[in-house]
Amino acid sequence: MTAAHHPSHPSAHPRPVDLQSARQTKSRGASAMTLSADLRIGDPVAAPHWDAIVIGAGLGGLSTAAFLAREGQRVLVLEQHEVVGGSSQSFRRGDDEFDVGLHRVGECEPGGRTRTLLAALGVDQHVEWLPVGPDASTITLPDLTVRVPVGWDAYEQRLAETFPAEADGVRRCVTVLRDVAADLRVPRPGGAWAKLTGPRSTRKWAGRSLTDLFDSCGLGASARAVVAAEGGSYAAPPSATPVSVHAGFLDHFLTSGAWYPRGGGQVLPERLAQAVRDHGGEVHTGVQVDRVMVEHGRAIGVTLVDGEELRADAVVSNADPRRTWLALVGREHLPKRLLQQAEAMEPALPFFTLHLVLDLDLRGTWDGSTRWVHPETDVEGVYAELRAGRLPRRVPVMMTSRTLKDPEGARPGRSVLELVSPAPREHHAWGLRAGGPAAGERYSTNPDYLAAKQHMVDAVLATAETVIPGLRDHVLHCEASTPVTHERHTLASGGSALGLAVTGGQVGDRRPDVTSPVRGLFLTGSGTRHLPGVVNTLRGGAATAGAVLGRDLLAEIAQGSVARK
Repeated sequence: MTAAHHPSHPSAHPRPVDLQSARQTKSRGASAMTLSADLRIGDPVAAPHWDAIVIGAGLGGLSTAAFLAREGQRVLVLEQHEVVGGSSQSFRRGDDEFDVGLHRVGECEPGGRTRTLLAALGVDQHVEWLPVGPDASTITLPDLTVRVPVGWDAYEQRLAETFPAEADGVRRCVTVLRDVAADLRVPRPGGAWAKLTGPRSTRKWAGRSLTDLFDSCGLGASARAVVAAEGGSYAAPPSATPVSVHAGFLDHFLTSGAWYPRGGGQVLPERLAQAVRDHGGEVHTGVQVDRVMVEHGRAIGVTLVDGEELRADAVVSNADPRRTWLALVGREHLPKRLLQQAEAMEPALPFFTLHLVLDLDLRGTWDGSTRWVHPETDVEGVYAELRAGRLPRRVPVMMTSRTLKDPEGARPGRSVLELVSPAPREHHAWGLRAGGPAAGERYSTNPDYLAAKQHMVDAVLATAETVIPGLRDHVLHCEASTPVTHERHTLASGGSALGLAVTGGQVGDRRPDVTSPVRGLFLTGSGTRHLPGVVNTLRGGAATAGAVLGRDLLAEIAQGSVARK
């Protein structure tokens, strides 16, 4: 990379820069809106007492707040960043807009779970969903490309045709995944990820690892890599991933394919924020909560970093569980067992993202479906490096293009391309030694950090160039977002957008519930047992709001008894 960054001129070696906190929300079309100016901090103590204070305006916090507000609760949402959305926000550079984490969503067809949840908030009519390509995704290995069709039957047939010598094993594997996914859809107390209730033949596989399933079905390296490829969505290796987790994520996109909100990923959090305000709640950005106030074992409000105290009957934390317990609540208020659990919590692996503007029009060469590109069939190897806190030699990459998914925003002869790879979460892997950005450590000029970022830039581009040869020669703008960047903007443990790792020891009833041992304190977001992903986070938001209200909102939504207001 060159020493200077000139985004206005083509460069084969553009210098990546960190995301900046400033952002102006682009307003385009009926679905886009500008809320940031309205949502800045005014006087949050205008009301001396709130029914609920929500810490963090990610999708979990916003959906919880929106459900509470529509039920008549006085809700205050406090977001430390300058824009709502958390891992689902977008940002702009000149005329180009990039998505941080919301790249595709499943089950957005009429009657789908995502649409049903948004309909319960009256938000669905304000979000237009665009189908992303004719297929669910495309998987590329060194010697093989597989287009993943929509539908379990078509998926099974495609894999059997791709691996004819392993067709019987492939069919057995897909049958198990499909049966477990179907059981996950059965309504049950505690949500989809509570103990399964289906046939024993299904239940026996749900908690076992994906690798165990592959071994039982006799799958070879390439077949394993294809079936596990979309595990990049939750950033965990097959050996540590419960079959139930992979089955649920596959099912989400096989049901009706992938969808994208017209106007970009930011549309969804902004619409949720507007829903909070429409029902009398308040959403404020640029306000950081320092601590949850606890008296006699009960949460009674929050203290801001400037020392201001705000009182509420309930406090909801959209921070990840580890940060919630150890940083916001504090060790002194935790039972010994919970303290031990919090200290042992493993954050999910974070992501490294390259946001590119190309002097290429990708239309005609790519239908817009998400592409999973693996430089080798050994899926386990790269995760072993990452979980050991090392920068990987070669990386798998998810490729997605905003301008292909929503062509209305495309400029002639140009494309926006985002390349996403799993990355190590440990600060030392990024050259940080003083606690990271959440502890105030500065890093943007740290030579070790810059070298680590450069390593990942080169590794990600090398993988992407196996699909788009000569990609570097067409880059007009290149911007790198590291786990450290993500931690700075969201304060997430390990810079993870996924909360806790979805490994066997942190799924189901071994993952934090939305309620807590601290009375009046509730959790929401991807770190709870509802797991990461847009639909899971929205479902978790409804579950958390229901816990605050003492009702099963998820059951009410499923029965259609939650009417729009």
